[in-house]
Amino acid sequence: MNLLRRQINLLKGSFQGKTRNQAAFECLLDLGFSPFKARKALIALNDINLNKLARNGAGVSAPTLHNTLKGTRTNDKAMAAMANTLEIKIEVMFPDIRPQ
Repeated sequence: MNLLRRQINLLKGSFQGKTRNQAAFECLLDLGFSPFKARKALIALNDINLNKLARNGAGVSAPTLHNTLKGTRTNDKAMAAMANTLEIKIEVMFPDIRPQ
């Protein structure tokens, strides 16, 4: 995980109009990861604590964030909070819930 984190941190700026997180997410999908596992990896790589995100104004509870991350729940506020934190469009981060 640390090696991947270092590689992602080396990728500064944007990539063909994409943020580094969006480029990493799409790369993980291309490698065969499920959208859930790719979202989970990005949350971990960016050191985002969903409990803290919930307490700091996400507008939803931590369990709602976790369930939305897994795809077992569709909550627009939770999707927006995670997507905004990672600077990814909701449609890109949640292709299994919000197809493009």
